Amino acid sequence: MKNGEGKQFLGKNKLIRGCLVFLFFFLFQCFLAESSLHRTIRIGIVEGYPFAFTDKDGSFKGFYVDLFLAISRAEQWQYEIIKGPPAYLLQLLQEKKLDVAVGIEYTPERERWLDYSSVVLLSGWCQLYSARENFQSLSALAEKNTGVIAGDMASEKLKSVLSSLSIHVPVKEYLSAEGVFRALAKKEIEALVINNLYGYAFEKRFKAIRTNVVFEPYGYYVVTPPGRNEKILQTIDLYLRRWKAESSSPYHQSFCRWILQETKGSSAKNVLPYVIYVLFFLAFFIVLVFAIRQNRRLKKRNKELKDMQQKLSEALARAEASDKLKLTFINNITHHLRTPANGIMGFAQLLYDSPKTSEEQKMFLDVIIYNTARLVEIINDLIDISKIESGEMELNPGSFIVGEMIEEIVQQARETLKKEKREHLVSIHVLPDPHVTSVVADRMRVKQVLHNLVSNALKFTPKGQITLGYKLFRSQQYLEFFVKDTGIGIPEDKQENIFDRFRHGDEAYSQTFEGTGLGLAIARGIAELMNGRIMVNSTLNKGSVFYFSIPFQEGITASPAPTPIKTSPCWQNQKILIVENERSSYLYLHAVLSRTGANILHARNACHAIELVRKHSDITAVLTEVILPDMNGIELIRQLKKSNPALLIIVQTPYPLAGEKEECIKSGASEYLVKPLTVKTLLECMEKLFHS
Repeated sequence: MKNGEGKQFLGKNKLIRGCLVFLFFFLFQCFLAESSLHRTIRIGIVEGYPFAFTDKDGSFKGFYVDLFLAISRAEQWQYEIIKGPPAYLLQLLQEKKLDVAVGIEYTPERERWLDYSSVVLLSGWCQLYSARENFQSLSALAEKNTGVIAGDMASEKLKSVLSSLSIHVPVKEYLSAEGVFRALAKKEIEALVINNLYGYAFEKRFKAIRTNVVFEPYGYYVVTPPGRNEKILQTIDLYLRRWKAESSSPYHQSFCRWILQETKGSSAKNVLPYVIYVLFFLAFFIVLVFAIRQNRRLKKRNKELKDMQQKLSEALARAEASDKLKLTFINNITHHLRTPANGIMGFAQLLYDSPKTSEEQKMFLDVIIYNTARLVEIINDLIDISKIESGEMELNPGSFIVGEMIEEIVQQARETLKKEKREHLVSIHVLPDPHVTSVVADRMRVKQVLHNLVSNALKFTPKGQITLGYKLFRSQQYLEFFVKDTGIGIPEDKQENIFDRFRHGDEAYSQTFEGTGLGLAIARGIAELMNGRIMVNSTLNKGSVFYFSIPFQEGITASPAPTPIKTSPCWQNQKILIVENERSSYLYLHAVLSRTGANILHARNACHAIELVRKHSDITAVLTEVILPDMNGIELIRQLKKSNPALLIIVQTPYPLAGEKEECIKSGASEYLVKPLTVKTLLECMEKLFHS
């Protein structure tokens, strides 16, 4: 290409290349999300003694602090602590400025926009304290000044209970637990309502009377923004569940240090009335009181267990919903990327084949087709690695001739070398095993692995030789494929990493050679799924040999392939219905099929398609999407077959789901094609169906 032509080419293709780069990096970032645990975690901790407070020496201490530091040390997390009241931390969570918050109370409203830990951090209840008299019920608070902590859950629950009982109580709000207890000691208020765990820390110091009035139990949890930091939450749940079951765990040690030690004096004070009761009342009464208290504790513990079971059930449901959401996302993103890619490649190919297209225009179109094919390959790689990691990839084993598959791979490789004008620099050889004819395996996946290995060899062999072969080890019952090259080789210390995602043999190569770095990771995943293995033997500057082995099961030798069907057919007697709601996809299919002389009809949705088939009994074939706006594609197939059992139905989809092809064929479809569709593939498929 001359300099002037190159500049003109870059100018005309700036928008297209920009869009492709943007789509690539968008998907790239989506699949890097799992590395989020290696960044600095922003942790919000609700401030308040004894849970989290700044000591006189300036250090941040408390039950929550001890707990999170212990988990962080064990997991080697990097973290940044943000402290403050619940309202402030909730605001940061809404603004996505926090990764996780510790010490947040549960409410149904918050659960709509927060993910809660399945294990409760602390359980407590609302406790009534007084300065002089021992109140027996909340109704005794009528017209008495009562203190609460501003924004505390106990404050909200008190107001809710008083409102339901129609009791008027002047409520005064204070900034901290210490502040509200100090107000009670100074007689600024006559009573206060606070979480019992805060009460344990201050009742002795301010000589507050703990009454028998308790209500509304609730818990403190660890929360994260919805759909984010799921692994962090799962890790914290794991530690809480284990530590709560171990009496010597950091959880119980910190609980005893910060909470129980504050209750020793208070507990002794509460025991004194019972000693006096023993002196003045019958032992029977004491036993009765003790039995009642134990019964209450048992009821409370049973409720906590039920609450925990409920939370676990909800967490399990959320996890299942998350998996479904991930699959839905993959389905949608594939549809919305492959469909326009199909249009770009299709129209570019039509323009390329047009006799009116100049050689310069063909050069530009060739670049468009090449880059669109690369984009589709990137999309396919990202989908495959996602399927492998989520366990969604399924195999479809069948018998096939090994030599035919090898020849297809070699032919593709030679076409690549020809396009790159390297056919005189790199030679490709085949070294077959004469004892192997056919094998039972998933042909598409075996070919995908070998294609990735050969593509890798082509990429890193600027000049030399590539050998593709296979050998049967009958005694061990496995078939081993190998791809040998005389390329640049891989350093010994890098060979362990090349099968990892987004990795090359040397990080510097990622700047020199194209590729996502997913090909070898996908190859290893498929090999393991087949109960096989993949390995490499390489010497720097001398070349590499990749070995791919699978269990061997001899297949049935297929009959010779039929003569290829011509791709310029005449279908003047055919009436074809295209069911497509995407305008670009319809225009492409119409442009391809109209050249055959066929009569073309168009339906934008399933209902319209059913109506047209009933109205035009001479429709011979239907091209339809699986994903339609008003009806599932499989249901449409059933409805169309009811109207015309002889109808040929070709299904096309940008995202083949496991078992979907079999379901479509079972429902009456004649063929199942995956986008993007080439002109040759579409016409050969339909010509074959018309002549069958």
